[in-house]
Amino acid sequence: MKKVCTLIVIFIGFILAVNQVQAAPPIVIGYNDILSGTFKSNGESYLMGIEEAVKEINEDSGLLGRPIKIVKEDNQMKPEIAIQKLKKMILKDKCDVIFGGGTSSSCIAISQTIPRYKKLYITNGVALDITGKHFNRYVFRPTFNVLLNIKTLAHYMGKNKPFKKVYM
Repeated sequence: MKKVCTLIVIFIGFILAVNQVQAAPPIVIGYNDILSGTFKSNGESYLMGIEEAVKEINEDSGLLGRPIKIVKEDNQMKPEIAIQKLKKMILKDKCDVIFGGGTSSSCIAISQTIPRYKKLYITNGVALDITGKHFNRYVFRPTFNVLLNIKTLAHYMGKNKPFKKVYM
């Protein structure tokens, strides 16, 4: 009888522990990018990568034991809409971090606004001003900026191609 009671107590403890892990509030990430119009494929391709990473993390017990949830917003390539969506994501959806941007103007607008909310912004924008003139500690860019891309391309074209001039 003692063994049965012990097993029941262990089983109940296990169920409670599992329920507590499942009840942990999610880490909410916001994706604020182009999801409509001519360039929607750009935003959708970045989103697919984020969704796949979130799926893998959630299948492996989440991040620090918490599931990750994605909130998606279409900024329509317009900085003013990007800011409206950013505010909604932070104030209403309670996003902990924001990804995306889509266009340089939207990325710059978000990077100038994000310090007010003290949230991390991870951008795919390549404009120099994002991490140059408008740099702040809440913005992270894991990609090259446009100047590095141009210098690399110019170096490659100069060494490997028989062109005297290249126009972009």
